Amino acid sequence: MKDEANEVVEAIAKKIVQDMPYEARVDAVVKYFAHERKMLLKKSLARRVHLTRSMYMKVVSFYL
Repeated sequence: MKDEANEVVEAIAKKIVQDMPYEARVDAVVKYFAHERKMLLKKSLARRVHLTRSMYMKVVSFYL
């Protein structure tokens, strides 16, 4: 029983880690629109937007 639970937890953790870059990209789009364009963008719309490198770099500077 414990082995099965460990396998389930490991599979879920692996999926979460694999999704992190994608979620970080979507979060960056949302933050870019909020700070640079003063617009609230829902994640569902942000998933379809791809920023340029310079736009991403502006988002990074928000954290510094």
